[in-house]
Amino acid sequence: MCLKDGAMRDSINRLAKGIMDSEAPEIKITPEKALCTLPGGTQVSYDVELNSLNGRSIRGACFSDAIKVKPDRLTFAGRRVQLSLQIDTSGLAEGHELAGDIVFITNAGELVYHYSFRISGTESDSSPGSDELKFTENPVRYDGNADTEPGSPPSCSARFPGDEDVFAEMLTDMIRSKDESSFAFETYREAIRRNLNVTHLYESYVDAYPENSEEEMPREVLLYFSYDYDMTAEESEKLFCNIVRFQDPGSELFESFSARMSAFAMSNALNGRMNKRLAVIYDKMILEGMIDAKAAAVLPDIINCREIRVQDPEALFVAVSYPMLDRAIKARIVNGTAYVPVYFDDAEYIFFDGNAGDGVTGNGSERRLSGVAYTEKRLFNRPDILKRCAELSPEHSMQLVAACMRIADSGIQDDADRVRVLHALRMSLFRQAFRNKLISAMSAAGGDMGWLSALRPEDYNQETCRVIFKAFLATERYTEAYGLLRRYGTEIADMDDISLLTGELVSYPVQEDPDGDIMRLCKLLFDQDRASAGIIGYLCRTYSGTLKDMLKIESAAVRASVSLYGLPERIISYELFTGDHTDIDKAFRIYIECGEYEETVIRAYLVVRSEAYFLREEQVDGTVFFDVLESYLRKIEDPAELPVLLPMALTSYYADLEEISDLQAGLCQRLADMLIGEGYIFRYTKKLRKKIHIPEEICWKYYIEYRSSSGERPVLKVRISPDEDEYREEDFRRVYKNIYVMSTVLFTGDELHYLIYDGGADGKPDAEGVIRVTKLHKKGDDRMKYINRVMDAISNRDDAALRESMLGYIEHAGVVKKLFVPEEQ
Repeated sequence: MCLKDGAMRDSINRLAKGIMDSEAPEIKITPEKALCTLPGGTQVSYDVELNSLNGRSIRGACFSDAIKVKPDRLTFAGRRVQLSLQIDTSGLAEGHELAGDIVFITNAGELVYHYSFRISGTESDSSPGSDELKFTENPVRYDGNADTEPGSPPSCSARFPGDEDVFAEMLTDMIRSKDESSFAFETYREAIRRNLNVTHLYESYVDAYPENSEEEMPREVLLYFSYDYDMTAEESEKLFCNIVRFQDPGSELFESFSARMSAFAMSNALNGRMNKRLAVIYDKMILEGMIDAKAAAVLPDIINCREIRVQDPEALFVAVSYPMLDRAIKARIVNGTAYVPVYFDDAEYIFFDGNAGDGVTGNGSERRLSGVAYTEKRLFNRPDILKRCAELSPEHSMQLVAACMRIADSGIQDDADRVRVLHALRMSLFRQAFRNKLISAMSAAGGDMGWLSALRPEDYNQETCRVIFKAFLATERYTEAYGLLRRYGTEIADMDDISLLTGELVSYPVQEDPDGDIMRLCKLLFDQDRASAGIIGYLCRTYSGTLKDMLKIESAAVRASVSLYGLPERIISYELFTGDHTDIDKAFRIYIECGEYEETVIRAYLVVRSEAYFLREEQVDGTVFFDVLESYLRKIEDPAELPVLLPMALTSYYADLEEISDLQAGLCQRLADMLIGEGYIFRYTKKLRKKIHIPEEICWKYYIEYRSSSGERPVLKVRISPDEDEYREEDFRRVYKNIYVMSTVLFTGDELHYLIYDGGADGKPDAEGVIRVTKLHKKGDDRMKYINRVMDAISNRDDAALRESMLGYIEHAGVVKKLFVPEEQ
């Protein structure tokens, strides 16, 4: 708010006319303090109400030095004022505190309203990309058909028939019925040992081969299948696993299966299949030279697979999560075993007893289990394959994660790293804390900042905005830096960077400042003792706030020899408007020394200080006030055009001086004549007789003067001794505002005793005193002459002289009465 604003302009205009509000509003602010918890990442309103308890209208303006907390309007008026604080919590982390003050400049004074808002979280916490854990399906398919614990081959106590024909018949029946029991397996093995020639004997042996068997298959079986033979996937799995485990890779038999086993291994790996037997086959039969781009996109999940074993029957699913990722890979637990890719050593295993979500949001019927004991086993140690996959398929999500982890630690090294990070930022892959690291790496790398288009709203937080802000400054993108600071607050930058930006904004304005945020940055630097001359000058042009702060800025500007612009007028206007006159004389001196001032402000100041000096009898700075008052009144041709308080203050000041100059005497005479002519006669008026001509009617009277504080007419009781023993009520005339005067004629030997009751005649008097007359009136040519004659006649007991003197006095008093009749004020 400045001088041109309505409430303040109206107030100063009224003061300049001598109209002062008799009563200021009593203001209550509800709530007394703004203390609450707010969500982060949003715009919030907080309502504040100013109420006038005495019915007087509240007028004024409100200010905030904070960029993140601002009132919804600048000025206000009314008996009940409702304001709303607009709070921007963008980019503020949970636990952050926004604390500060709103300043209300009102016609009841300056009010400082404290606020403290604590951030509880963000409205986007449940949106995609937040730190909420999400599930993805396990890329490895596990059917659970080959994962019982290994053990000894099953034993059978049955004795096989010794008769070959009987045994062959029994064997044929078992093969025909596809018996795969443990007894059947023993039978098939015995038949092979006896070299029986029975159709499908070898196939039946492989089909019945127990899951947990550690037995090497007979050579006859291997030779049988070494020829191109159409086997089922399960038969191939059992056979190939046995060959890899027990046969010499350099043998002719192993070589005969090598091509088939490699093709089988790659085919199943590409389909993401995994169990214990397949793990043995993959480890030996997938070679680096077999890997193409298609395989490279799949094999990392296979080669990084681990076997997780649990004994808790309630554990049906396991999820593998990482601190940096916002998703977990979900795997089914079958027979106490699960296979799942584990890429990094900081993996955490989370166990569930139900369907762990729908694979995306985790909103399933699962119950997270705690305290589940487990064992894990790394199945492969094939860095050669992983390296080749990274070369051929760098876009694989986990390969990308590994690259980003390196970049987060060591920074951007080349354009390829830039591409990787940009790709990662466009994916909903990382938790926010890790995304912050990638954003920091991109910001620190400098160069083109087009990558900012890949950011999402939640990427702008205290940590990232700090580095993005620095990157903007480094590239001299001051408009963007300023916008970021306005959006996310000064907490994102250190004072050095804020000083650099603000200096540029002040020296080379990049945009208008309708919201005053550049001014707020300047004030922040000023409070930190980091304000340059340019910043101080900007504050002199624009700042409005507490009087204390404006006075500090003014003093700093004077010390730095910086132009004060409109600041002195704002300061004096605020002091006049609020009624805070603590430093008003000093402020006024600076104001008039600037050479540019407005007469309305000058006159308003003179009225306010005249009231303080004359009505409230306060001390004022005479080197400023009386010099200006005297100069101002001297240039006015007709003093009656001015508020009457101004000549009252100056003439009363002259009355207290030991002596006045001839120039001052001429002005005093003109002002006193005007005041006396209007009936403004006070006790000090008589004192002026030693400096200027005062009518004799005034000079020979005695005066009782009282300034009422109750607002009511005081009661005056007097008695004149020695003639009166009882107090009687006397007329107490209000001469001006709260000043009441009673004048009377007293003679030698009289003692006038008086009591004054302010607010009623009951109780103890508010003032009392005695006026004693110990000598005759000084001789004069008018009434004093007759009064002195009367006194002499009484003393000499000369009745004739007494009669003549009293008749002369009455005749003279009648003439004076016609010429001088003061009006009641």
